[in-house]
Parts: sequence; C-alpha cells; structure tokens
Amino acid sequence: MSPDPFHIAARDPGHGGAEPRRYDVPTEMQPPPPAAATGRFAASAGRTGAFTGTYRLERFVSQFGQLAAVGVFAGALVDADGAEIGVGSRQQTVAVEVTEGPAGVVARLGPVDVNLFGFLVGVDEIAVTLPPTTAGNVEKG
Repeated sequence: MSPDPFHIAARDPGHGGAEPRRYDVPTEMQPPPPAAATGRFAASAGRTGAFTGTYRLERFVSQFGQLAAVGVFAGALVDADGAEIGVGSRQQTVAVEVTEGPAGVVARLGPVDVNLFGFLVGVDEIAVTLPPTTAGNVEKG
C-alpha cells in the first residue's frame, strides 16, 4: 500500500489570475534527473570560492505545514585561487515552490545556504523539472 500523496498547487504564469492547478505528488516518486547547482562561499583571506555540482530531488515532505523538497546537494568546492578544497554532498530539506510552464511542472528551490566541509555555501536558485509520472496527475475540480 502506498502512502497518501501530497496535493500541491502549480502556478501557471501564463494562465492569468486563475486559481492554480492542483497536482498529486506521491511521497514515493520517480526521481527526476539531477539539476545543475552553483553557488559561492567565503574562502580564505576574504575572497570568494565557488561551488559547482548538482541537486538530486528525492521526495517531497510537509515541513511546518508547507511543501518542502528533500534532496542531495553534491559537488566540488574551489577556492578563489582555483585550488579544489574537496568534493562532498549533503542531504537537506528545503522549501519549494511548484510552477507550471512550457516545459511542464517545475519545482523551484533556493537560493539556499548549504553547509559543505564547514563552509556555508550560498546555492543559487535551482529548477527541477518533474517527470511526467509525477507531474501528470492533474486533480479535477
């Protein structure tokens, strides 16, 4: 028996002021492909380092009454001189907004701060296109 799905509202920017469509999002879903992720962090001597990697959306949860995405940030940290600090990953739960556009239903998260190797990395906004098996269940009404 599968758990009850979450009901999420996807706003269609081209749909005017109409009510958003509602989608059922199963708690266990087919994960979408990882999305590119970039960010910055304070490196040594007051300079700025770079983060380049991916975000892998694993599932949706309800957090404090709001829809949130659980996923893994993974990638490399490079200091201001171009030297690699390390490659790592961190699972994190992040508030998410779901929108509908020409490419389908998209989960948008961030910008968000992620702790990697003790550095607070400011990750830029990420857009994850949901697979049709997750996004295609439009609730009538």
